Amino acid sequence: MRLLPPSPGELTRTYEYEGSEGWFGKHHQQVRTQFYYFLNGKFCRFMALGDPTVLRPEATYLVGPGQAEGKYRLFWEGSRARAAYREQASGMGMEGQFDVLSKALEAEQAAQDQAQLKARLRTLNRPRVRLGLIDCQVPTWANQWRRDASGVGSS
Repeated sequence: MRLLPPSPGELTRTYEYEGSEGWFGKHHQQVRTQFYYFLNGKFCRFMALGDPTVLRPEATYLVGPGQAEGKYRLFWEGSRARAAYREQASGMGMEGQFDVLSKALEAEQAAQDQAQLKARLRTLNRPRVRLGLIDCQVPTWANQWRRDASGVGSS
């Protein structure tokens, strides 16, 4: 496998399989793109692109018949991973894409995202001082105006 240079802002390390071993190695002419993604040293995703007449049967062999969503999409849900297969028009024909995602890393990433969101919301909910003025999300006068306009509290 060959490590690919990271894209700006990308957290994963991506490797491209270039070998001749196994099914994907033997079918490299038909399934030309095979990427393995790792986050913090742990596998998080596999993606293969290629000829759908070869890739789709291998995907169903590896993970079962799946749940069809239309003619060109299949989904699988396992205890440790989820997978998806789709076909789309590409150039002069169709191209298949097979993805396998780690649920453990997906959950870890979701927890990190949730923690970042909570931290961000805490900072947004605090009044900010800008140029000596208090800058709240909803100024006090706006709340008073809403009450006056709705007639709440008037006799």
